Formats: sequence, C-alpha cells, structure tokens
Amino acid sequence: MDYRNPKMGITADGLKTLSPGKLHNDLCGFNKKNKLGFTNPSQDEVKAWFGN
Repeated sequence: MDYRNPKMGITADGLKTLSPGKLHNDLCGFNKKNKLGFTNPSQDEVKAWFGN
C-alpha cells in the first residue's frame, strides 16, 4: 500500500531513504510555508524517530 502525503511528496517507503536532518528541514519548512502554527520538533526528536 502506498501511503503518501501529496503536499509534501513523501511516501512511507521514501521515509526509509531520508536522513533525519532532511526530514526535520522538510517538516519545519512545510509548517512555516503553510502557516500551520505547529511547534516544530527539534533535530534530536526527529533523530529519535529514526532510532539514531
């Protein structure tokens, strides 16, 4: 099954190839660009999601 976020262009399989830093930048940029108002995760939090 293909889980995709159409606005960010990220698939579940694509997450396996992203570095934590790239994902952090993409998430923070998407939040800012779309004025979502979410609290951005720290780089350490994103690294923890990857188990690093």
